[in-house]
Amino acid sequence: MENKIILFVFLVVIALIYINSPTRESYGGSYGRTCMNCKFKNNILSCQCKTMRGNYINTSVNVNCKRSNNIENINGVLKC
Repeated sequence: MENKIILFVFLVVIALIYINSPTRESYGGSYGRTCMNCKFKNNILSCQCKTMRGNYINTSVNVNCKRSNNIENINGVLKC
C-alpha cells in the first residue's frame, strides 16, 4: 500500500511539472509560423527557423527578454 502511495505522489509531481512547463504557446510573437522543432530548456527557447531564402537554421533565445515577451523570427534568428 505504501508503495502505491509513493508512486501516486510521484506521478502527480511529474504531471504538475509537465503542466506548468512553458511551451511555444507561452510566448507571444510570430516565430511559431516560421519555426519548427522548438524546445525549451533552462529559459532558452531553441528552434529551427526559416530564413528569407527558405533555409532552416538552428537558433535560440533567452526567454527572459527585458524588452518584451514577444519572440520573432528575424531572417532565421530568434529575437525578443
